[in-house]
This record gives sequence, C-alpha cells and structure tokens, in this order.
Amino acid sequence: MTFAEKVDNVLEALNGFEVALLRFRDSLWELRGEASTQLDVAPRKTEAFKEQLIRILKQENWNRTKVSKRYGVTRRTVYRWMDEYGIKKGGLA
Repeated sequence: MTFAEKVDNVLEALNGFEVALLRFRDSLWELRGEASTQLDVAPRKTEAFKEQLIRILKQENWNRTKVSKRYGVTRRTVYRWMDEYGIKKGGLA
C-alpha cells in the first residue's frame, strides 16, 4: 500500500468518525430537547428557512443525504424538518 493510499484510508476513517460524532451530537440534542447550534443552519420555524430547504432539496434532486451534509445535520433531522414544514418530495403537502 502506498503512502497516498494510507493517507486516504486515514482521511476516510476520520470522516466516518466525524459523521458518527455529528449524529451522536444531534441525538443528544434531540433527547435533551435542544435545537442545533450549528452556525450554517438558518433559524427554524421561519418561512425563509422553509423556502431555503425546498430550494436545496430541489438542487440536490431530493437526496436527503446530500442535503443533510450541506446543513451539517443528520438525515433524520432533514426528514423531521420536512415533516415540520409539510414538505413532501416533489412539492408541498
């Protein structure tokens, strides 16, 4: 195995660890009833956030995994936001 391949493996492992930590953090916040303090997540419960979420869902072809990565939250959180705003794939409820 080359040095570059070893570095790639380490980076991939770190990325997986980071994802696991983010999911764990989100789970703890949900259990404690706290909102995400992620800076790149717009304030929730606003029409602007709803419109932004719909726009990003469309940009990502309704791929919730890609949307969750853009927001830095879990896929479950994206589904929860969609439920809160009545958003269904392809449009509004």
